[in-house]
Amino acid sequence: MKKLLFPLIMLMCFVLSGCGDESEPQEDVRLDKPDTTITATDSDSETARDYGDKKIVNGFWVNECSTGDDRWYRYIPMMSQKNPGIYDFEDSEMNKSMETCTAYNCPDGAGASGVRAGSTYIGFFSNPQLGYNTNSKDEKKDKLDLTKYTESFSLVYDDNKANLEKYDVGCITFALYKELYEDFPQIKMQLYGVPAELLDRKVGDISTCARGHYSSFRKECLDNDFSECLLITEKEITDTGIFYIDYSSLAKKYNCVQYFIVLRFSEEKDCAFYMNGISTYNIKDAEAYEKWKNDNIDSFIAE
Repeated sequence: MKKLLFPLIMLMCFVLSGCGDESEPQEDVRLDKPDTTITATDSDSETARDYGDKKIVNGFWVNECSTGDDRWYRYIPMMSQKNPGIYDFEDSEMNKSMETCTAYNCPDGAGASGVRAGSTYIGFFSNPQLGYNTNSKDEKKDKLDLTKYTESFSLVYDDNKANLEKYDVGCITFALYKELYEDFPQIKMQLYGVPAELLDRKVGDISTCARGHYSSFRKECLDNDFSECLLITEKEITDTGIFYIDYSSLAKKYNCVQYFIVLRFSEEKDCAFYMNGISTYNIKDAEAYEKWKNDNIDSFIAE
């Protein structure tokens, strides 16, 4: 079909942790950190954000689209309260740059990494069946898979040679649209590590392996429920929030060269969530970073 109802947003990426790697690092992106006085919008912000001809129905932005003479509608869930540093479906629909969120969430003593590959994110929302589309195919509901996953890191190809991008710290933000639903499934986030031995046995030299070879390995991990991977930690995600994973620290504890972020859901209920992992950082000032990390340790996963 020539149009999509904004179904599952999922981009899978691959990168190696930057610790202990002797290859030349990419140049980091310098971003000015926004004024820390930025505050969340209040609960009446739907009206304040009603720019142009935006129509909001039951918490969803009814966005009119066209393909030739064909008119149809995309329903975008809206956060009743916008939180600084949280990238959500509304931001994505407006093609809003993620740099503001990346800068806002930047740890002290760190700088945004200059990764070139696509971002790591998982998103889903149930079609609210608002009835604006005359074509029933445009009103269909997508099924919530009980397990969703993505890689933490990124794999890029240059002249058919794979290059592993690397960074020290990853920021994971969650936008949960719990106010749009009477009930909401429980979400468990799990972090799995891929041991170096496993990747070498299944894929071999990553710089020369075919793209399909790694894709088959990734699918095999999913099909086996990540049983050959190392479960490092798990965390219940109960609300919108900002979390960090210190891959430089994990590299000292585990011999893993890749990580999977896995979301498991308790039930196939209607829901909407947006997990964004585009913001990644390299440590520039270890002392300043460690102090910031200790002050914000509750936001770190796997510590």
